[in-house]
Amino acid sequence: MRFPLILLLMIVPKVQAEPLIYKTFHDADKQLNLIYKDYIKKLDEDKRVAFVKTQKAWIDYKELDCNFQTYGKEGKESISALSECYKQHIESRIKVINYYNTCNASDPSCPALK
Repeated sequence: MRFPLILLLMIVPKVQAEPLIYKTFHDADKQLNLIYKDYIKKLDEDKRVAFVKTQKAWIDYKELDCNFQTYGKEGKESISALSECYKQHIESRIKVINYYNTCNASDPSCPALK
């Protein structure tokens, strides 16, 4: 049976979960949150609403993709694989938001800040 990550954190003793989950992607997630907050402050209201929707869709995709990638794995293997998958998605998203934050507005693939 598959459990959402938050349930795994409650089920697996903290001593076991912390090295596998906390250290694996917590720092990347913390960095993503900082970059997200910095970027969103620079957007006007319409773009902020659109970006928040995009971020929510990305979170849903990350969850679904990682659940698919770890389907059938159990125990520590599942927790380790899930945390690694989340870390990879988070690091990728950091690159995307950093690009948005620094790209040249004249570049057609760059969403203008204002």
